[in-house]
Amino acid sequence: MEIHERIVFLRKRKKISQKELAKLISVDDSTMSKIETGSRPLRHFELEKIADILSISTDELLGRKQSAQADVLILRFEQGLTEKTKNKILHFIEEGSES
Repeated sequence: MEIHERIVFLRKRKKISQKELAKLISVDDSTMSKIETGSRPLRHFELEKIADILSISTDELLGRKQSAQADVLILRFEQGLTEKTKNKILHFIEEGSES
């Protein structure tokens, strides 16, 4: 999974719109769209801001850590699930992490 795909995946998982993320990192909507399609590379300060907003390290966002690789498996798994099932799984995971 490329960095732009991880950004989209993690942004959606945190229920942040593309427009909201653009505002949070101080770029316009069209720039955020280009970042998320991979047609514009991230600047260093954008990478750091996005990682902070998504509550992950820059290494994880870049795919250098194991949790980012796990996201690839989750993404592939999620593609075959309904939205209702995805939400049930996320709820179950969140309940378990609070224990």
